[in-house]
Amino acid sequence: MKALLIILALALIASSCGFRKYVWFISLGYGAAIALIGAGLLVIFSKNLTLVTILQCVLLIVYGCRLSGYLIYRDRKTAYNKRMKGEVKTDGGMMKSTLIYSPSLLHLHS
Repeated sequence: MKALLIILALALIASSCGFRKYVWFISLGYGAAIALIGAGLLVIFSKNLTLVTILQCVLLIVYGCRLSGYLIYRDRKTAYNKRMKGEVKTDGGMMKSTLIYSPSLLHLHS
């Protein structure tokens, strides 16, 4: 149970980037959560890992970093920002505090 709570905390930390733009809870936060969960699993279960589970954790880290890197790159592009202007609002108010929990639980599940 302790390991599950630590992994949930990692997912919450990664998803907290959505406080800047609330869509990041489910996009950039997902990639960061997957990478952090992979790293967390390597640390938490370091004494019980096999070659296959080490490979899986490393692949989770690589996938999460690749996805987050692409999303950061895409978000910095001027054309993307112009197209998404009005679609993505930066002020979510109460939605931001609510959105951090549900994506984190979903990231934990995946």
